[in-house]
Amino acid sequence: MSGEELSWEVDVPLVTNPVVLRQVFIVFLLVPVISCGVLVLPLWREGSLDSLPMLLAMMFAVSGGLMIAGLLGSLVLLGNRSRMSFRLTSKGVTAETTDHRVKRIGWITMVLGLLTGKPGAAGAGMLTLSNTRQSASWNAVRKTRFNGRRRMIELSNGWRTIIVLYCTPDNHDAAVSMVRAHVPERRKRKHPSPVWAALGWTLAAMIAALPAFAMDYPFEVE
Repeated sequence: MSGEELSWEVDVPLVTNPVVLRQVFIVFLLVPVISCGVLVLPLWREGSLDSLPMLLAMMFAVSGGLMIAGLLGSLVLLGNRSRMSFRLTSKGVTAETTDHRVKRIGWITMVLGLLTGKPGAAGAGMLTLSNTRQSASWNAVRKTRFNGRRRMIELSNGWRTIIVLYCTPDNHDAAVSMVRAHVPERRKRKHPSPVWAALGWTLAAMIAALPAFAMDYPFEVE
């Protein structure tokens, strides 16, 4: 540790972590809504819009099952703890999962998914491996949230949390001071949120696909 650098390792709680639970719950809500939202126009075009509530219920059931399985896996396989390392410099912040169990689970999930022909499982494993290291420059951080009781610092780009710093009792004050020195309390975002552009392109793709559902036999699309 130096005046321009601060690094440490700590065991991060999972199931009992409010940030983790909040993010998991957001995914639980968004995945079914977005998935069914993409199907609204095709179902309307085919006159099957009345089946949307059933599809939404099925999506929520699947999403809820995956959420519960993930939380139970964190308890049973990881013991509700994951080892992480953090590094703060004058340029930015880096967070990395150093727990070999997480990486091992990611590799096993990906390989089993490929061998069994299940792209969803393979994708989940690849996603786990790709999220083991996260970096962000100070310029990318627009908002900060400090939780002194849990010694957590949330770094946001203005529309989502990009990195959460889990500090130790010894370095919490130093980490807070360093974050405040590099991130002003009210930093305006230079560019609009990319979420709106993504939603716009999604809507455009849905509209562009509508002619396919208007084709007659033998090109009928179910």
